[in-house]
Amino acid sequence: MKLAIALSSLISFVGVSLGQEGAPAQNPDPVAAARAAYQAVLDQRKKGNEDLAGYRERVSAAKGPEREALIKEMDAAVRRAKSPMDPFVEVFAGCDWTKFDPKTESELLDNGLAGVARGKDLQKAIAAGRMSLELFPKGRFARGIRGRSIPMALFRLGDLKGAVAQLRTAVDPAEPHEKASLLLFLGDLQALDGDLDGAKATYAQIAATGRRAETDLARSRVQVLGKPATGLAATTWIGGDAIDVTKTEGKIALIGFWASWAPSARGETVVWNTMRDELLDKGLVCVGVTKTYGHGYLPADASQIDLGGKGIQGMKPEDYVEHVKSYHTNMQLHYPVAIVPETTFTDYAVLPVPSTILVGRDGKVALVSMPSDSEFVRIATNHLLAKK
Repeated sequence: MKLAIALSSLISFVGVSLGQEGAPAQNPDPVAAARAAYQAVLDQRKKGNEDLAGYRERVSAAKGPEREALIKEMDAAVRRAKSPMDPFVEVFAGCDWTKFDPKTESELLDNGLAGVARGKDLQKAIAAGRMSLELFPKGRFARGIRGRSIPMALFRLGDLKGAVAQLRTAVDPAEPHEKASLLLFLGDLQALDGDLDGAKATYAQIAATGRRAETDLARSRVQVLGKPATGLAATTWIGGDAIDVTKTEGKIALIGFWASWAPSARGETVVWNTMRDELLDKGLVCVGVTKTYGHGYLPADASQIDLGGKGIQGMKPEDYVEHVKSYHTNMQLHYPVAIVPETTFTDYAVLPVPSTILVGRDGKVALVSMPSDSEFVRIATNHLLAKK
């Protein structure tokens, strides 16, 4: 917060000059403001690193309350040393990027373009990403821009085929560990585009990378993609009436597999809840799916989704039902949760939790996001809802 205020003041100072009779006039040079904002971030980080070096020695020598107080101060220094680029990126986004020298200002350009490429202005994100790849094809942000930022921006804009084409350019130069993930992503986009044969061919390439985990995830996808949805065979429904995902009357069904003990899965329950509220009227049906576990985590409310809740061990099956009821109530979930047998997880070839299955209007599995990718699932759901 202090950094943002400082930058705001600095940018205002740089962006204003004196006009006639001493009246303030807006400076038409946003490039200077961006340079000043970038320098402010660097100065803040340098100061944080200098402070951090001093604290380490003092913390190691201190004891008791003094040591605890120093640790808190050191944590603050760590945050300063990692000051976000956001204030700078906001200014940089409004500049003519060609005004910066790629040779003498490469670091500024690299950070600025990468920041804009991850931003919400999708047209600018694509333009910044492509300029970054042209200037820094092997830079530290190149892989993420080539394989994620640009394809996702294109997909958000509704250009699914363009996203597929862009992602193809990222696959060949990638190292095996990265190539496996990119091929999974590419196959998922092809599946959403209705090209199931192409998706399966893409998934099949993953085995050649030698990456066992991604190979298994690809095989799981192939098992269910394009197949009619399977009934959930739930033994218990919590927080709503039973839903037959094989008969959703032309709606899109989101089936979210989760477990309370998995932090990432708890986070997805919140994402699915938001999606359900936002997209219910557009035709989305949302179902949470879990199976009986002997352990779990119970937050008192959404503020404890990550930390502060109660870890539970040694639950019996009947205890687990009450546990899920409490989780559903405490987290204020608006969709029903089914407690299913292991066979339902097998039917959908679920490996990790969380996993998200999207069933299209035709009743067939249109997407398998495993492990679940919140951003991608949200865009994919809107894409499927828009299709007639």
